[in-house]
Amino acid sequence: MPSEPHSDCDLPPGNHDHRTLGLVMAAGFSRRFGGEDKRTAPLATGGTLLARTLARLLPAFTPASGECLLAVVIRPGDCPSALGIPVQCPILRAPNAGHGLGASIADAMRGIREMPLIDTVDSIAILLGDMPAIRAQTLSDLIHFSRVDTIVRPYYRGQPGHPVIFGRKFWPQLRTVTGEQGARQVVNAHASGVLAVAVDDPGILLDVDNKAALDCLPVCEGASANLQ
Repeated sequence: MPSEPHSDCDLPPGNHDHRTLGLVMAAGFSRRFGGEDKRTAPLATGGTLLARTLARLLPAFTPASGECLLAVVIRPGDCPSALGIPVQCPILRAPNAGHGLGASIADAMRGIREMPLIDTVDSIAILLGDMPAIRAQTLSDLIHFSRVDTIVRPYYRGQPGHPVIFGRKFWPQLRTVTGEQGARQVVNAHASGVLAVAVDDPGILLDVDNKAALDCLPVCEGASANLQ
């Protein structure tokens, strides 16, 4: 796995017809958030944490056809409307969420087999439900680099962040990940397939682990991504 963005000029950007489905991981238990459900934590600027994150993400996953390519992964007993999830977003349930992020990803990857649109999708973007500062343009730029045989990983000033986009070639491995490492084990196992993309967006790094972080959310507008 590369430690920083690298040059790979022989690998062209992805096809403009390439379709990417976003999976927003929102099935966690907020154990570091003082016992409250951080998904519904109110923000000083209005709205809740998960709802604001989804509002940031939706433009990048809503093609001209109007079809929503942003699915939200939640626990079996969760109510989507109570979490502020837009009605157009497909819902996936993660019955094994208590076993960590990896288990939720595996549940979601098995669940997408039942989605009518999945045969038209070439890659999956793994996103976190507590990243309200990420810019939609950053997501669109990253999707542009995605391919069926590539893992796209964004970097901001040398630090890796989210989303990580997995081409269809890597989906079988995502169905078997476990633990709190999430999909990192798949990235580590396929270093030669990782395309590092430098982005001018600190929002790819900023996730909210505690209440204090809510007061430090920056207001971010505009972003660009470029291969280095």
